[in-house]
Amino acid sequence: MVIFITIILLLGANKLYTQNSLLVTKKNWGFTLKYAVFDKNKVFAPKYGNTIYTPQYGSSYTLGFTYDVNLNKYRKNTSLKFGVFFGTIPVINGKFKLSKNDVNYYGEDYLFDERQLTSFMVVYVPLKYEYKIHLDNNILNFNIGPQVIFVPEFDIEEGSAIIDNNIEKEIYASYITSDRNVFVDIQSSVGLYYKVGRFIFNTELEYNLSLKNKFKGEYQFGNLNISEPTRGNMEVSGSYLGLSLTVFLNNKKV
Repeated sequence: MVIFITIILLLGANKLYTQNSLLVTKKNWGFTLKYAVFDKNKVFAPKYGNTIYTPQYGSSYTLGFTYDVNLNKYRKNTSLKFGVFFGTIPVINGKFKLSKNDVNYYGEDYLFDERQLTSFMVVYVPLKYEYKIHLDNNILNFNIGPQVIFVPEFDIEEGSAIIDNNIEKEIYASYITSDRNVFVDIQSSVGLYYKVGRFIFNTELEYNLSLKNKFKGEYQFGNLNISEPTRGNMEVSGSYLGLSLTVFLNNKKV
């Protein structure tokens, strides 16, 4: 935030746009594709037991549209950007290893990796203030603002079982739940506008800070030969680091 404000103050007097500026012919509407890497689930120490459950990073793609409303028709350096995006939040991403002494699994240790095993569709609606710095051929942009996230209420359980002497044994299970439909996060980003042919592109690196954990649940292990059962809690924040590409059309050729 401090860096963002400093840059604004130092470069606030950047030059006026000219008839060759990218913003003269850029349409307000654009289509956006985003790739995001989400924070690991927060896994708490077991309530009891000592089997280790290791969280992992999850990722997803988001697709939607962006609308850019200019706030200064003379300088064209400030605007409001909002959009509607459809994507997913990975909610179960973890791995564990069970000793061959605990499970009868072909005489080997049992390895389990559930990265991207379960994701849920969500709707993102960001509203960001944008400040633009006009360069010679491109435009540098900074954004900050709230993002409203709509999520479904759900209860889901995932697990893993093995066959031991013709008997199915569930050795692991995780349970995730959501009891709210709407969350408000804070999003900030930095990007660059540039032109390729008839199109104007805006590439941004953004960070979405979750103000409240989106989901909560627990993990548990049982039916092991030697180790005692394990049970613990985990939470899903929904914070992520993303890279987006928005494509705008020109109103006319220049």
